[in-house]
Amino acid sequence: MEDRLEKLHKSEKYYNSNLQRLMKHCELQLYQPQRFTLLTLREEEIRCHMSWKQFDRLMWLMSFGDKEMLTRYIAKVEDFMKNRSTTVIFMADQIPFWVKIGSRKALYAKWETQAQKLGQMPGMQRYQRTSHKLQKQVEVEEEAAKQAEGKMTQKRGNTNVEEDKCRICLEARQAIYQWFDSDGKPVGDVMPSLLVVHGHHARASNIGDFHRVTSTG
Repeated sequence: MEDRLEKLHKSEKYYNSNLQRLMKHCELQLYQPQRFTLLTLREEEIRCHMSWKQFDRLMWLMSFGDKEMLTRYIAKVEDFMKNRSTTVIFMADQIPFWVKIGSRKALYAKWETQAQKLGQMPGMQRYQRTSHKLQKQVEVEEEAAKQAEGKMTQKRGNTNVEEDKCRICLEARQAIYQWFDSDGKPVGDVMPSLLVVHGHHARASNIGDFHRVTSTG
């Protein structure tokens, strides 16, 4: 075993071939992860079951909870109990999709894209002949040129990572009516989905005094 380990450390070719044989023997495949999570499969299963139990508990409270039980969750308990049968079960599933916008073009000075010595840059010579009023600009240009001096020709630019992509979200909505009505039959409804895109989209004239949309037309 020690001799095998020593050979693996000495030869990169032998190391890679041994790795491929090991992967084949263990029936392993190298893929790009489609989803990253901090939870193990078992932890996800436990969280799912706990969510189901919590939902069942709330459904029981909605159906049979008395005033004392409902006070913890509802402000106007008496009004709710009078209209308990009309309660609607509403569910929304948000399906996100990240769209990459791509890099934006920007303007660069000649000295920013060519590897030249500091004294050979026409821009520097021109600024050196300017008056004292432009001295501040000369200092700024000199500092930028010093940073660009040498073989560095990469076109660099300041950016925010969040600005290079935007989140488009499809919200699928479903509702169940008459679930709590003992005289009615539950009715399911697949409601129109919502498409939420990047940016702010609203008309102030369509928002009422209570910060609600007055018309959906």
